[in-house]
Amino acid sequence: MPRYLFTLLLCVFSLSAFAQIVAIQNDKQNILYTCIDNPITVAVSNVRPTDIILTIDSGSVLKDEYAKPGHYNINTRKIGGVVIYVSKKTKQGIKLIDSVYFRVKRFPHPEMNLMGKTNGKISKSALCMTISPRADVVNFDIDAKMPVKEFTINVYRNTKQIFTRNLRNEKGARIDSLTNDFFTTLENGDSVVFNNFIVADCSGERTDVNSLEFTITEAENYHKPPPHKPGDIDPVTGEPYIKEW
Repeated sequence: MPRYLFTLLLCVFSLSAFAQIVAIQNDKQNILYTCIDNPITVAVSNVRPTDIILTIDSGSVLKDEYAKPGHYNINTRKIGGVVIYVSKKTKQGIKLIDSVYFRVKRFPHPEMNLMGKTNGKISKSALCMTISPRADVVNFDIDAKMPVKEFTINVYRNTKQIFTRNLRNEKGARIDSLTNDFFTTLENGDSVVFNNFIVADCSGERTDVNSLEFTITEAENYHKPPPHKPGDIDPVTGEPYIKEW
C-alpha cells in the first residue's frame, strides 16, 4: 500500500517537570477508513520509538514490519470514530501519555470494471482471456480491491437472450470454463452483460454496484484453442474443465 502525504497532529501537555510532545501523523486529515490498514506514524519527544505503546478502543494496531519503529497500521470496523491511546514503557510499568480521537468512515464505494473498462466495445479475443470483473475504488489514493463474491453473465444476440450463468465463490468468483467456452461462439454485435454483483468488505456485502455491458467486435480475428482433453485442469479454477458448450 503506498504511503500518503501526512497531516501532522500535535498534542502538547505537561508530564513531571518537563513538557513532552506527542505527534501522530495520519494519511487523510484525522480520518481512518474501515476494512483497510491505515498507516500512521507516531513520535513522542524524549521517548524512544521502541518504548512507545499504541492501543485503540475499537480495532487493532499492528507495527509496520517493513518500516522503521514508530510506524503502525490501524484497522477498525467501527464507523463513526475511535480513540488511539499513546503510552510509554517506564521502570514503574506502562504509563499513558495522551490520546487522540480519529473519525472513521466506511471505505469508499467500489466501481466494477472489466480490464479497466465499464462499457463499450470489447474484442472477442480479449473477452475470452478475461478471468473476472474487478471491484476497484477509483479517484482515491489507496490502491484497494474488494473480493467479488458473485455475479451473473447474460449474453444477447439481436435483443434475444442466448446465454445466462451465475457464478459464485466466497473467495472470489471467476469466469468458469463453461462460460469461456460459450464466449468462443460469440459473434460481432453480441451484447455481454455482467450484473447482480455481490462485493464483500469487512463491514458487509454490497450489491448496489454498477453493471457492465460490452459489445463484441473482431470476432473474425479470434482463433479458438484446441479442445480440452479429458482430465485437463482449468488454470483459472484449478478444477477439471466443464463440458464445452
